[in-house]
Amino acid sequence: MKKILYCLIAVLALSSFLATGCTKTETPPVEPPVVSTDDPDNTDITDNPIDEPDINIGEDEPVTPPVDDPITDVPVVGPVEDEPVTPPATYPVDKELQPYWNSINDIASAAQNYYTENFNKLRLVSKNGVLYDATNDRYIDVAHLVGTGYLAAKYKTFNCSILLLKTEDVKQFKGISLANDSNGLVVFAVCQSPKGNSYLLTTARSRGGTISTTDYISVLGSYGQNHGAAGRLMSGTEEYNRILNFLSMYEGKFGKYYVRSITKDNRYAVVVLSSQADVNDIRQYILRKENNVWEVVMDKLENESRVNVAVNKKLPDFNPELLPEYTIYDYKKTLLTDYTGVLHVLVRDKYINSIADVKYIAGAGDYCYIVLENEVKYICYNGEKGWEINQVAELNGAYTFMVRNESDAPTFIIWDR
Repeated sequence: MKKILYCLIAVLALSSFLATGCTKTETPPVEPPVVSTDDPDNTDITDNPIDEPDINIGEDEPVTPPVDDPITDVPVVGPVEDEPVTPPATYPVDKELQPYWNSINDIASAAQNYYTENFNKLRLVSKNGVLYDATNDRYIDVAHLVGTGYLAAKYKTFNCSILLLKTEDVKQFKGISLANDSNGLVVFAVCQSPKGNSYLLTTARSRGGTISTTDYISVLGSYGQNHGAAGRLMSGTEEYNRILNFLSMYEGKFGKYYVRSITKDNRYAVVVLSSQADVNDIRQYILRKENNVWEVVMDKLENESRVNVAVNKKLPDFNPELLPEYTIYDYKKTLLTDYTGVLHVLVRDKYINSIADVKYIAGAGDYCYIVLENEVKYICYNGEKGWEINQVAELNGAYTFMVRNESDAPTFIIWDR
């Protein structure tokens, strides 16, 4: 009986197993949601959801250098407020060059600040294309900017040139944008590119760009101030008379001059003169020779209080050694119009019999130069004891006497003959 009961239970268990445990239940597949590929704003789908997306700066998007730390900070995308920059399409954005661009941007900004803040205190000019302090006879370089507090110390050994160039001479090259800089002299920071035969160039306000080594050398060469020996031109020579003829045509007067001096090199000439009708009508010109023809390129220099700076601003390749030590503007208020005192001494001490013996007389400050009808010459000095009369054999004697007393003495009173 027990055997029959056990067999019956076994049969029931086997039937239950066959009904439920041997058949696998299949779950219908779940379809993923359909996402339209026409929707550009959908950010849920990505080819690689694990990797961070690459950030690419478009070629037409201006980049403003970081302010705090140009080496480690992430560049800010977008133009400086109120100072839009239109960069050239060829502006490099690769990571290898970015630290160089950041560095020269910082240096350009510091150099421009130095130039702006010290322009009226010093004679800051372009010397052979490089920013130069003519007052203290030194070039402005990265080390000087660091030493004067205009630039962070980390840049002290960075190899970068600080130039003062005309924007119109640089913007002509492809790949350079100077959209925010006006024409005229502007401070540039330049360093050699680590990627080959080129230089990276920028200003404080504009993007700048890359310039080939050949073009860079060409630009700097055009700012060279050495145009041959500089010196005084002797009166009566052919070149002396040619310059005066060109100047007469420029003035359109064809009058007679009292020439005070002509200095020249192979490119420029500086002329100081007056009309014979008025010895105090002092005028100063600069002429330039092109194809053996002289033309006036600057006039009215007698009205400039800082002649060196004014000339350099317009003619940065001009050799400043051609300019005299004096500035006519400084002596305008001291030009003599009353010669009674010095003439009285000349008559009293029997240098002349009367004013009729005087062929030429001009004075400024404490000096007076006199040429008699018989060509005898005197340089007179108004010292503590009154007018002192000194006869000189030639005009060079008068010149030497004056500059021995004062290096910037008004030697323009001396008639050049």
